Amino acid sequence: MKSYVFFWGCTIPARFAFQEKAARLVAERMEIGVVDVDGFTCCPEKELVKNMGEDLWLLTAARNLAVAESTGLDLVTPCNGCYGTLKGAKAELHANPRKKAEINEQLATIGLKYEGKYKVMHLLELFHDELGPAKIATYVKKPLKGMKIGVHYGCHMMRPAKVLNFDDPIKPVKFDALVTALGAKSLKYETKMLCCGGGLSNVGNVEEGNTLMRRKLQELKSLDADAITTVCPSCYSQYDVQQFMMAKGGEKYGIPVISYQELLALSMGFGPEEFGMDMHKIDTSAFVEKWDKNLGRHLRAKELFDVASVERCVACAACVNDCPVTLSLEGVNLHDMMKRVLTEDIDELIKSPDIWRCVECHTCQELCPQCYGMEKVFTKLKQAAIGEGCAQHVTQKAIDMFNKTGRLGEPSKSQRKKLGLSDAPKTGTEDWKKLVKK
Repeated sequence: MKSYVFFWGCTIPARFAFQEKAARLVAERMEIGVVDVDGFTCCPEKELVKNMGEDLWLLTAARNLAVAESTGLDLVTPCNGCYGTLKGAKAELHANPRKKAEINEQLATIGLKYEGKYKVMHLLELFHDELGPAKIATYVKKPLKGMKIGVHYGCHMMRPAKVLNFDDPIKPVKFDALVTALGAKSLKYETKMLCCGGGLSNVGNVEEGNTLMRRKLQELKSLDADAITTVCPSCYSQYDVQQFMMAKGGEKYGIPVISYQELLALSMGFGPEEFGMDMHKIDTSAFVEKWDKNLGRHLRAKELFDVASVERCVACAACVNDCPVTLSLEGVNLHDMMKRVLTEDIDELIKSPDIWRCVECHTCQELCPQCYGMEKVFTKLKQAAIGEGCAQHVTQKAIDMFNKTGRLGEPSKSQRKKLGLSDAPKTGTEDWKKLVKK
């Protein structure tokens, strides 16, 4: 187990303790040691304290860093603001040895010293850069399949890039990769990098802050987003609390806001009640209900198929214009039916006559660049349909004959006699029946 000092900041323990609880649950499951230390103050928050005076801001941040360093461990924070401040102060002290010496003279009066030996990491930096999305995926027990998530990075997770150096400040990808690792779809949308407007709300310009927030909510609503995810508690407050206040005024979007650590906890198999997800202002029950339904469908599909291969097949679509049925029958597209395997109830799908439209001509299999072919999926669906008594009437009659005789037709004596053919050889039906019974 590798351990880290966790700097929770002010807002999470004060207002959103459920985010801390979720982080602790997943950290324990992943054998990440969470070390709490006494002595921290506000990071301090840039917009307020840095505007009071840069020396005050830097000294306060350096003292927190020195407290963390006294443990001999790297520091992790789940707060964008704390991350920006602490990593920013670390960079400033590194670039200015004289200022660092002055700060240390002041810190010495209270028995502390800042050396700058240890890392300052965002919680997502720990997950992505230290563990990696592939490792995160190994902990997923209940994937968020079928859930469409709008990722909100927040301004202070990547910017200023020359200081934080976590991800591309304009087109970041790491948070999206972590969401995808849980099985969810990370939505592509124009307002992804738009500020939440929390900085305006925090200084009393609530309606102006809502204007920024509204743009993102409107776009995500149009994309049928199931949730917004963020890690920044300030951004969370804006999208959850302020969205709730807007709803009280009649402007309803109903898009739940779920922190990444909560999404991770859900996918690991922790129940929403285990970390207090009912404490959100915007109701999350619709998200959980849809997820449960999707999960059931996914697990049922997983019983029949290699779902990852089906997903690759749907994404590829190389054989769409080669399927003879699709080319010949108006309104029939077997590739569209492949998509239904990923989005519809499998038990309902196997009852559909549509699955019998695949004639198993092997064309898709021969042309498939992945050596897969849609045919494999339709064969599995037909097998399931036969096993559950859902085969087409004509097909079922043939199955009944095979089960009875081991053949799909009896030789025609009249035809053979007319053509001068001798009687057909005797069948091995009885021996076959004995073998099948065994």
